[in-house]
Amino acid sequence: QVELFCVNNLINCSLESNEEFIFMEFRFALRDNGMRAAFQLLHMVLEHNVWLEDAFDRAAQLYLSYYRSIPKSLERATAHKLMVAMLNHDERFVEPSPHSLEKLTLQSVKEAVMNQFVGSNMEVSVVGDFTEEEVESCVLDYLGTVSAAKSSNKEEHIEKISFLPSPSDLHFQQVYIKDTDERACAYIAGPAPNRWGFATEGKDLFNDIRSSSADAEISAPANSGKTHINVRNHPLFFGITLSLLAEIINSRLFTTVRDSMGLTYDVSFELNLFDKLDLGWYVIAVTSTPSKVHKAVDACKGVLRGLHHNKIVERELDRAK
Repeated sequence: QVELFCVNNLINCSLESNEEFIFMEFRFALRDNGMRAAFQLLHMVLEHNVWLEDAFDRAAQLYLSYYRSIPKSLERATAHKLMVAMLNHDERFVEPSPHSLEKLTLQSVKEAVMNQFVGSNMEVSVVGDFTEEEVESCVLDYLGTVSAAKSSNKEEHIEKISFLPSPSDLHFQQVYIKDTDERACAYIAGPAPNRWGFATEGKDLFNDIRSSSADAEISAPANSGKTHINVRNHPLFFGITLSLLAEIINSRLFTTVRDSMGLTYDVSFELNLFDKLDLGWYVIAVTSTPSKVHKAVDACKGVLRGLHHNKIVERELDRAK
C-alpha cells in the first residue's frame, strides 16, 4: 500500500540509519499536491506505522546472511576483526552476531525505533520551490496532529564506548582466507575525536585550539586598518581541519607507499567523524601482495609518524583545499 501510494503521488521514499541517526527522505513533485502527499506519508509513519512479523523475520535473516558472509571476504573479515578488537568487543559498530539477533523481538525493535520518533528528538528539513503558506499548512495539518510522546519512567542506560587499552595482544592480528588469487589487505586504525573536537576521554580539543589561538593573538601585533576574523572560533573549523588533514595524509600515503616504494595497489586514509558521540576513528586501508603487505603497513605507519617532524607545507594545504 505504501509503495502504491508513493507511485500514485510521484514520491520517492527511503529510510536509512547509521550509528547515530535514523533518516527518512521523501522526494516529491510539487504539482498535484505532492507536498501534502509527502507530509501525509510522514504522518502515517509517525502515527499509524505497521510492524509485521514476517517482515521482521526477513530483516533478521538478511542480517544473519551478512554476518555469515564475513569470513568469505578478505576485506570484510579483516576489517571486522580489527573493529571488534579496537572497540573492545563492542557489537554496536559491527554486524550483529547470530546470538544478538536471536535476542531481538518485533516488539523490542518497534519500541527502540519508535522511541526515537518524538517531537523533541526530531528535525524536519524541507527544501524546494514552495511558498511559506504552503509548507506552514502542511506542517500544521500533518505534523501538528501527531500525538505527544508518552512520558517514560524507565531510565535509559547506555553503555560507555571505550577503545581497547594499550598495550594488548590484539593490536596486531592476521586473518588467513582461502582465495583463488594470492592477495593481501591490511587495515590500520586508531581513535580520533568527533566532528566537533570531543574525544573519548572527555577532552574538548576545539576549546584547546581556541585557547592557543587567543594566546597567539595577544602576542601578535595588531594590524591597523584591517579587520581580523578568527576562523578558529567557527564551530565547523575543527571538522573542516580534520577533513583537510585527511586529504593531506591520503596524498602522502599515495605518493610514498604506492608511487615511491611500489608496495601497494591502493592505499587510503579515512576519518569516521560522529556528530553526537564523543569519539571517532581513522582507518588506513592497504591492498597489496602477501610478500609486500607487512612492508606496506610499516611504510604507512612511517607516514603517520612523519607528520610530527615533516611539517605540512602551504603547497599541500592548497592542494587539499
